[in-house]
Amino acid sequence: MSGKHNDDAPKTDDKGNDDPTSHDLGDDQGVDDPMTHDIGDDKGLDNPATHDVVDDRGVDNPATHDVGDDRGTNAPTTHDAGDDHGRHQLSLFVNQRTQQLIFSADRAETEHWRGDDSKLALSLPVAVPVADDSTVAVWRFHDTASDVFFWTADSALKDSLVHEHPELSFDGVAFRAFRDDSTGGHTAIGVVWDRDAGGAYGSFTYAPAQDAIQLAGVSADDHVEYLGVAFWI
Repeated sequence: MSGKHNDDAPKTDDKGNDDPTSHDLGDDQGVDDPMTHDIGDDKGLDNPATHDVVDDRGVDNPATHDVGDDRGTNAPTTHDAGDDHGRHQLSLFVNQRTQQLIFSADRAETEHWRGDDSKLALSLPVAVPVADDSTVAVWRFHDTASDVFFWTADSALKDSLVHEHPELSFDGVAFRAFRDDSTGGHTAIGVVWDRDAGGAYGSFTYAPAQDAIQLAGVSADDHVEYLGVAFWI
């Protein structure tokens, strides 16, 4: 829509003045365009009250994924661009720097990883459940120095790591998983810890539980330990 108007038409644009009757959405920078009028102009800042990060105008664009991602919880205060309302797809990758199997259910992150030459996408997408009483949160930690990730659904372990290892990046809830096989889980994902694999925290291998147990059992290295089930998918 043109910014030129008949001289007799009401002048609604505030040209940057703080007038709530004429503030513009997406800031028209002084052009009198009702298509971009807003309430509480954020002037390009990430302001939850005015919704936009470079304003995607409601279009599902991962490039405008919000800060404070609600990770599938439909909360209006953190409603993200392209919110999937909890119906996540868990994508699997191999971190070729560490040879670690890594997971993500965040659309923006998986798109970024697909464009990263050090991440090999596996054609094994897994549907993970919505948040309800039968599911649990899976939290993620990241040692940025060694690029090693750790996931757990154990809230006590999560709290311990947060308090005792503040140097680790705590990424919050990465996705939801089933509590066990009785609530919809099909595969228990076990974790094996190799304390001497490099880096300050070693390495963590994630695999179906029986494979993880076998991996730890065949190792002659006492520093390789099976830590149990990390989560169910």
